[in-house]
Amino acid sequence: IERYPSLQGGFIWDWVDQSIWKTSATGERFYAYGGDYGQDMPTDNSFLNNGIVFPDRTAQPALYEVKKAHEFINFKAQGINRHNELRVLIENLYDFTELNRFRFSAQIKADGKILQQIPLPDMDVEPHTGKLTRIPLKDVSFADNTEYFVEVSASLKEDWGILPKGHVVAHEQLALTRKYKATSTCSDHGPVLKLKKDGSTVTLANAQVQIVFNRDKGRLTSYKYKGKEQLKDGKGPKPNFWRAPTDNDLGNRMQLRNIEWKKASLFSEVSGLSIEVLARNLVQIMVEYSLPGVNTTFHSTYTINGNGVIQITNLLKTTDYQADIPRIGMRMQMPRAYDQFSYLGRGPWENYPDRKASAFIDLYEARVKDLYVPYIRPQENGYRTDLRWAALSQANGKGLLIVAKDPKRGFGFSALHMPNEAFDTCADLAYAGKDKVDPAYRMEDAPEVNPSKHTTDIKAQDLVQLNIDLSQRGLGGDDSWYARPQLKYQLKGQEPHTYGFFLIPFDRSSKEQLVQMSKHYAHQE
Repeated sequence: IERYPSLQGGFIWDWVDQSIWKTSATGERFYAYGGDYGQDMPTDNSFLNNGIVFPDRTAQPALYEVKKAHEFINFKAQGINRHNELRVLIENLYDFTELNRFRFSAQIKADGKILQQIPLPDMDVEPHTGKLTRIPLKDVSFADNTEYFVEVSASLKEDWGILPKGHVVAHEQLALTRKYKATSTCSDHGPVLKLKKDGSTVTLANAQVQIVFNRDKGRLTSYKYKGKEQLKDGKGPKPNFWRAPTDNDLGNRMQLRNIEWKKASLFSEVSGLSIEVLARNLVQIMVEYSLPGVNTTFHSTYTINGNGVIQITNLLKTTDYQADIPRIGMRMQMPRAYDQFSYLGRGPWENYPDRKASAFIDLYEARVKDLYVPYIRPQENGYRTDLRWAALSQANGKGLLIVAKDPKRGFGFSALHMPNEAFDTCADLAYAGKDKVDPAYRMEDAPEVNPSKHTTDIKAQDLVQLNIDLSQRGLGGDDSWYARPQLKYQLKGQEPHTYGFFLIPFDRSSKEQLVQMSKHYAHQE
């Protein structure tokens, strides 16, 4: 009403429903969004552009998840038998269709490569019953430190209505967890590092690398490998517990109910720092950050090698603040030239903890510019989950490899040419107005709240924004106007959270070399 004086006199704006209503003299409410009352009404937010297909008829990532959820054939792993065969239960969920109209096949994959294609026999399975099939594994040579997957699919033998012959109606990825064997690897930490302290900065350098750490900021401000800077404007990793609110987040008022986690992100301070020389080529920097609002601490340990490799291990301690954590992670920026992206994790489309069943673990390649998902109202987007490793590189092949310390657990990741703030309705804490913010945490130079952003407001910038996370909260509740994500998709502050990753600069590495490097460091002693 305050923003649109023309709504006075019986029209009301419902923030929760994000809709306009007409009230009668008796207090009755009539929906006016696009109806007789609403044709001339102004609108912000997404205004019904909230389906799973964009206005230009291209698919939103959620469309693939809907297709997966509506599959009428289930594939369930039932273990590996003594004949070295994977037993798979195929369930028919159709009401009136037998499975003999489908062709079944399987393939065994590892590190993005198909190792074996296996045609399966025809299945004559009646509705609401199941049948076991067996997939032989004896011809696969299983290597250490390698994850193996079986992908099973059902496709049409002939045209069926509007569906053409060969159309895949159901598919599943089954992890061969029993075939995973982890073995330790030894690491050469590289040449000697020279340590220099100068005021608030610590510099570690040799002929190959130069790393500058700012003790006041508690972050890397320069990371040079063979003379090439890996960071943009000194923005090395820093703790981050916030995401740009999604439509559902605004519906359950995350921007108000969980705001102290954004305060912790914006106003964290270094409360302790120590430096320990472990060896002539190995230095450890331990940082403790005090997190206001949630009244707890975040601990980061940087183990810096003489070869330029940095291992970062993080611990978020417990808090009494009850609101769940939007995300647990670190954010950093790289120069825009690092625009070629490859990773081993879930894809190829955007996926989140509660929307990833359709996204299989595989090796994918993309350009950073293609990771952006242009939701009509800008919001959190472009995420990938369960990454074992990710690599950002330039056209000349030089780049940075990020490897999960625990490869089977992985990490959450995004890389975009826009900073996180570009997708938020508010850069500071003033979602309800600056006068509602404690003066100690006001950012007077921050722009005003803008819930009316649209895709036209999003411009690529001269940077690559990285988010390297333990995880995020899920996307959806049981409705989109009040409910939070279900409990199993929430990150609670009443328990500690730990995760870690390696930063590994490289020079002209192939996909095969990146795979081998990732295994070496993930299983380092």
